[in-house]
Amino acid sequence: MPWAVMWSQLKNTLLVLMPALLIALSCGSLAAWWVARYAFPGRSVFSVLLCLPFAFPPYLLAAFYKSIYHHNTLPIPNVEHPVAAGVILGLSLFPWVYLPMKSQIRMQSAAYEDVAATLGLKAVERFRRVHLPLLLPTLGLSSLLVSMEVFSDFGTVSLLGVKTLSVGIHDAMFNMFRADWAAQLSLLGAALPLVGLAAFALLTRRKGFYQPSNRSREHQLTRCSLPVQIAILISLTLLLAITLFYPLAMLCRWAWEQVKRVPLRDLPEQLFDSLHFLFWCFLLSMAISLVLALLLRGRRELRIWRPLSWVLALGYAMPAVMLAISLLFLSDALPEVLGDWILSESIMLLVLGGTLGYACFAYVSIQAGLFALSPRLDDLQRVLGLTGMAGLFRIRLPLLKRSLACAALLLLVNLAKELPLSQVLQPFGFQSLSLRLFSFAGMDLLEESALYALVMIGLVLYPVSLLDRLLDDDAYAHD
Repeated sequence: MPWAVMWSQLKNTLLVLMPALLIALSCGSLAAWWVARYAFPGRSVFSVLLCLPFAFPPYLLAAFYKSIYHHNTLPIPNVEHPVAAGVILGLSLFPWVYLPMKSQIRMQSAAYEDVAATLGLKAVERFRRVHLPLLLPTLGLSSLLVSMEVFSDFGTVSLLGVKTLSVGIHDAMFNMFRADWAAQLSLLGAALPLVGLAAFALLTRRKGFYQPSNRSREHQLTRCSLPVQIAILISLTLLLAITLFYPLAMLCRWAWEQVKRVPLRDLPEQLFDSLHFLFWCFLLSMAISLVLALLLRGRRELRIWRPLSWVLALGYAMPAVMLAISLLFLSDALPEVLGDWILSESIMLLVLGGTLGYACFAYVSIQAGLFALSPRLDDLQRVLGLTGMAGLFRIRLPLLKRSLACAALLLLVNLAKELPLSQVLQPFGFQSLSLRLFSFAGMDLLEESALYALVMIGLVLYPVSLLDRLLDDDAYAHD
């Protein structure tokens, strides 16, 4: 592939990544710190509302502000630019930072604050020398998650006309029919997130993410002055207005206006396709993650299965378009009868792509739950005479219910919004809500697709709020 084209797409990818990281980290960290540390009016309501932008797919937010720009509804700058795409992605992805940071801040022991105050450290020094070092691993993990989402994004940059590596891979494969160019771009696109993943693994090697709390009293929220409360309320309200309130209000208005004009006879079928894909990916991801986590937690000779955990991690680290094209090449390498059946007559290839792309969330959550269990549970099982499946269902799984619920919610939220894999791997006759919405948005018909967007958002809103509640309960469980 010409080096000039490759360099242009790499530059656009980095131009999207930098503002996305900056905005997601700043908005998510500040919101988490304010909600977890300060007392202000409506704090408990904001704690939940700040998670709900997670329900908005980034490409939907991009299509919304693109429509506003083209119709001159609001005086906003041109959004069809790499930096603007990064800003929209950052505003959409800040819950990736907010959720883990809020949970981690609440798990910090109050004794750290007491010792720092006893040593005479002021508020700024306490944050710099005590809190920030404890939060750096979580901040690094959040940065990695945001980066992976930006590298995998196809819908946002495609709608805004920004030629990133993911768009270049798709165009080279399906518009130019140059598999060799797609392979070259895929290698470059995979190298960036894999380098970031390796760097994160090296920096956090042998370091834990959880600080068990031994505090004898519950952490007290800081009561701030009235001007500070007003500043916090204005900042959080403005963030939610941009990412949640205004887009949701306009979608509701458009849906009400268009409900009698737009034929909705395809909506049940597309909802069924979405739920069909969601069900099989969810079932397969949970089963693989649970079995693999239990194998690696078991006897030492079972550790030979560890490379499978690397496969799950690499599946999420790869850009989604690259993963989808790799699976297409894999299906071509299969025997002709089997390859044709998988590719054209079922959604097996799409389910496999969804499982490889998102099972990592379930595996990490279940593995974290297993690490929190005492190793003496094996002795307890032997004493009680419970071995094999009986011990699993009567002892381990009840103790893992919080981790399993968190894994299930993460899978549901991510799979319901999935677009790039469906765009490439959709079988004949399959059209999910995300594909329908992306198709309408690409034709600048967002008003006509408002009801489809609300249905898709409705599938995710409750799981997102429940996920926030689970993380909060988990943080207070360490008190």
